[in-house]
Amino acid sequence: MAYNVSNNYRTIVYSGGAIYNCVLKVNNVQVPNTQISSIKISSPIIDNTADTGGMFHIGTFISQSLEIKFRNLDGLDFTTNPLIELSIGMYVDNDYEYVPIGKYLIDELAENYQQTCTITCMDYAIKFKSELDISQFFNQTTTDTSRQ
Repeated sequence: MAYNVSNNYRTIVYSGGAIYNCVLKVNNVQVPNTQISSIKISSPIIDNTADTGGMFHIGTFISQSLEIKFRNLDGLDFTTNPLIELSIGMYVDNDYEYVPIGKYLIDELAENYQQTCTITCMDYAIKFKSELDISQFFNQTTTDTSRQ
């Protein structure tokens, strides 16, 4: 998914001198950064392979998981299947410019999640069937002659 960022954002990303900030939301409410110990993403956000030349991938088709460790769960309800959103911002022109990394579902709450304060989330891509045959959608004929 392409995401428009400013030219200064691109310049800073490629220079390697970025200052980042993370925003985590649970049901559209931002979790204070002081409440988060760590967030681990299972798949890379930036693909550094020679084939892509360091492209910045957002919302990849590869299913990602997040492991979020909170300092405490004050004010957070994970039992009602909340929407988890993660954005990463970079300091550009005296402010943070944010890009969405993904929207996540809670995978499964461990019985002791309240003691460990650790939540595992899965990217929405887990809703796709792993072997979905979509060839039928490419074989349809159309009566729309404006495309010819």
